[in-house]
Amino acid sequence: MKDYIDKYHLKEGFLIAIIFPLIFVFSDSKSSNAFSHFISSFVIIFSLWIANFTLIDFRSVKKQFGKTKLLTIYGKLVASFILAILIYIAAGFLLDRSGSLLSEIRLSSGASFNSWLYLSIKIILFNALIILLKYLFDSNSDKRKIAFENEVLKRENLNALHETLKQQVNPHFLFNSLNTLKIFNQTKS
Repeated sequence: MKDYIDKYHLKEGFLIAIIFPLIFVFSDSKSSNAFSHFISSFVIIFSLWIANFTLIDFRSVKKQFGKTKLLTIYGKLVASFILAILIYIAAGFLLDRSGSLLSEIRLSSGASFNSWLYLSIKIILFNALIILLKYLFDSNSDKRKIAFENEVLKRENLNALHETLKQQVNPHFLFNSLNTLKIFNQTKS
């Protein structure tokens, strides 16, 4: 479970899913709907976080940068945006009793193309922000991994140098000891 939490950065996602709605919930003039709006916003943000962190992996794209990998990541990005729209609309209908999440659609009875377009663009931009955070987490993870590998290589290099020096010293020490014994035996006789 801890590996799952660390791999998908669920602690950070949970924190962002709590903080981000708090910024906008209290800007709502209806305080009676604030809790409903907070819960629905939290569910949307945390769901988008989990969906993007499980669906998209930028580390694999960097390792194998080819045409098929590039098409795969573009396909995953498109799937992420479609999934984000579906999550937002489902949470808006099921959880948001205040109606503020889907107010553009409800005001125009859902028939206006412009209202759907505006809502979709808003969702896509917010999802792009989460994808950007995912990219930053993956980049930071790669940098930490490279730094760790560099430290391991430095340590192995120092150990190899130490062993080399020990091997260079040992024959001289043995030779000097034998010479000392030879001189000691010659003086004794």
